Amino acid sequence: MADHLEPFRSLIEKPNKSYAEEAAILWLCIYQVLDKYLQRNKDWLAVRHEDLSRDPINQFRSLYGKLSLKFTPRIENKIRQYTESQKAVRGELVLKRDSVSLAGKWKADLSAEEIAIIKKITGALAAKYYPEAND
Repeated sequence: MADHLEPFRSLIEKPNKSYAEEAAILWLCIYQVLDKYLQRNKDWLAVRHEDLSRDPINQFRSLYGKLSLKFTPRIENKIRQYTESQKAVRGELVLKRDSVSLAGKWKADLSAEEIAIIKKITGALAAKYYPEAND
């Protein structure tokens, strides 16, 4: 707490938080620590899940290149199998999914009020990692 999250103590300890507040505070805590580690370790690579979901082939191809790994047709095929599946079954653990449609699903699942709460709590740090969210 003292090393990373002290600035958020009052948020964390606030009683009777809504689901949106809980989610936003959790996100803020995770990204605060991640941001510090990324600033201290300039050679680390960070890739947003949403970017991987929206454009998996190109994002993984780029990631493989940055890591000096060979991006083969077999690897591309596997990525397609796990990101273009249309057969998600509710209630089952499904590893193959339509990642493009899931990347922005949260916007449909949350109310405008919940989104406003999340933006208020996550603020500038969210804008750093998700500048398009301010559009």
